[in-house]
Amino acid sequence: MSESPEPGQPADTADSATGAGAAEGHHPPSPEVVERFLHYPLFRDLDTSQVSEFLSHCEELVLEPGEVFIDQGEEDNKLFFISEGRLEVFATDESEAVHPLAELSAPAVVGEVEFLTREPRAASVRAATPVYGLVIDGQRLKRELDAGSQVTARVLFYMARVLARRLAAMNRKFVELDQKAPGTRFDELRDFQQRLMSEWTV
Repeated sequence: MSESPEPGQPADTADSATGAGAAEGHHPPSPEVVERFLHYPLFRDLDTSQVSEFLSHCEELVLEPGEVFIDQGEEDNKLFFISEGRLEVFATDESEAVHPLAELSAPAVVGEVEFLTREPRAASVRAATPVYGLVIDGQRLKRELDAGSQVTARVLFYMARVLARRLAAMNRKFVELDQKAPGTRFDELRDFQQRLMSEWTV
C-alpha cells in the first residue's frame, strides 16, 4: 500500500476527491485496498475488477479516535465507506449541548442521506476507535453516473435498496410499538433505529 496518509486526510491530498486532480482520471487502488473492500456489503455482487474500478474514484481515509470527519450543518455530499473501526454520531443543540445519537461499527456507509438529499449534515460523526475507510466526492460520483458507469449505478442501486428497506422496517416498527403501548416505547424504538442504521446487508 502507498505511504500512510495523515489522520483524517485522504491518502493523496493533491489528488483528493475534491482536488484539482480528481477529474483527470482514475487512481487505481492498491491490491491491499481492493482486498479490504472485496467483500464489503455494498460491493458483494461485484467482481474484483469492478470493485477496483469503483475504488479508483475514492480516496483513502485514516482517522484517530476523537477525530470529527463530518460536521453538523456542513454542506457537502461526500460519501464514506468505513471498513474498520467504530463511529459515534452526535448532534449539538442551540445551547451547545451534545446529544449522542448512535454508535456505528464497520462495515458502515456514512453520509448517504445527505449525499442523496443534498441537504446540510444533520449530525456530526467522529471516530471512536482508529478508523480506516474510503471517501468519494458526490460530484465525482455523479460524473461517473452521467458517463454511464454501470458499476457506479449498481452500487447506488444497492444503497438505495438498503435505505428503502430501512424505511419499510421503521414503518413496521412504529406500527408494532403503537399497538403495544401508544406513544410510549421510545427506548425500544431508539435501540431498533441504531440496529437498523448499522445494517448494510442488501
